[in-house]
Amino acid sequence: KSFNIFGTHWSTNMTFTASPENPFQTEATFMLDPKNRSQYTGHPYPFGVDPVWADATNKIGFLNTYKMKISLIFGVIHMSFGVCLSLWNKVSKRHYADILLEFIPQIIFLLFLFGYLIVIIFVKWVLYGANYTGRGSEHCAPNLLITFINMML
Repeated sequence: KSFNIFGTHWSTNMTFTASPENPFQTEATFMLDPKNRSQYTGHPYPFGVDPVWADATNKIGFLNTYKMKISLIFGVIHMSFGVCLSLWNKVSKRHYADILLEFIPQIIFLLFLFGYLIVIIFVKWVLYGANYTGRGSEHCAPNLLITFINMML
């Protein structure tokens, strides 16, 4: 279970029963919908994932996409760090031709393709939402997979 630091930004009408034999049991399952103003306050959770997602029936779909985007961000940061360490190695060994022929193409390829993908992830998180209308609605948000495939074609 998640550690609840900031409280929750959702309000659900869930009841539960507790007894010595059964410490905690919810009466029914529930699905979280960010469009529903009676459930969601409209303010994002400050850091991490709201703990109420742990009990929602649609938690798998939400958490898997979130974890995929976070993994992409950390992976590109890790790869960029590795490529920058290779630059340090090339400078210390005085292989200046390798800087021009290896490091610069690697960092350009990495940051132009995957860096752009990370920028799109942050733009999607900041500018688009379920409660926005018009250009900021969820239906206008860029699809990351389709955008990346179109970049390759």
